[in-house]
Amino acid sequence: MKRSLLPMRGGPFETPFDMLVGCHERIRMFTGVALRLATEAAPAEQVVEATSRLCLYFGTALPLHEEDEEDTLLHAMLEAGAPGIDALFARLRDEHRAIEQVLGRLLPAWRSIARSPEEIESQRGPLREGAESLAAAFAPHLQMEEEELYPLAKRALSDAVQGAMLRTMRARREPVIDSLRILHTQPDQGARR
Repeated sequence: MKRSLLPMRGGPFETPFDMLVGCHERIRMFTGVALRLATEAAPAEQVVEATSRLCLYFGTALPLHEEDEEDTLLHAMLEAGAPGIDALFARLRDEHRAIEQVLGRLLPAWRSIARSPEEIESQRGPLREGAESLAAAFAPHLQMEEEELYPLAKRALSDAVQGAMLRTMRARREPVIDSLRILHTQPDQGARR
C-alpha cells in the first residue's frame, strides 16, 4: 500500500522556542511533501489534499513564523541588548526573502493543481525544481536558527520575556487558528470535522 503524501504531527508548546522549532519541524515535513508531490504518483484526492495543505502552510502559517522571528524575537533581543544580533538578523531576513521568492513560484502552481489535479503531470519538472530549491534554501537557514540564533536568544531572554513572546505568538495565530488546525489532522479526520 502506498503511503499518504501527508504525514501528520503536532504538539503543545511551552516556550516560544518550542513553537519556533515546532514550525521548523513542519517546514521540513511540508518541504518533504512538496518533494514527494513532485516525484511520486498519487491519487487525485491526495494531490488535492497535499497541494491545499502546502498552500495553507506556506501561504498562511509560514508568514506567521517569519513574523515571530522578524518582529517578536528581534524586538525581544534588541530590548535585552543581546550581542551579535545584527548580522544574524540580516542573514535571517535575506534568507526569508530568498525563500519567499521560491514560494512565489510554487504557491500559484500548487493552487492551480489543487483546483485541477490532472495538471500535475505537466508540472512535475517545475514542481521538482521548486521543491528542491525550497529544500536547499531552508536547510542552512533552519540550521543557523537552531544552532546559533535560538541558543543565543535562550541565554539572553528572561523567562518572563519568553512567556510574553509565547503569548504574542499565540495571539498572532488566533485569527486563523481554525484553518491551521487542519494541518495537524490526518486527511480523513479533517473531512469528519
